Amino acid sequence: MSNLTETTTEKSNLTLAFEQVENLKLNLTLEQKILLNDVLYTLATEQFSKGLNTANEIHRKYDNL
Repeated sequence: MSNLTETTTEKSNLTLAFEQVENLKLNLTLEQKILLNDVLYTLATEQFSKGLNTANEIHRKYDNL
């Protein structure tokens, strides 16, 4: 198979975080897993927003040159 037809998909940091939590074998209840998922998603959303805001600031800075 040539390199042009091969595709790879990298796992997101959020996916890796969920896998790490599963690997801990914490024996969480469903309610605890839901709460943990909420925490991880909130952190991921906040990090995305922070990065997006930074990118927008950079864009505005160089757009006005």
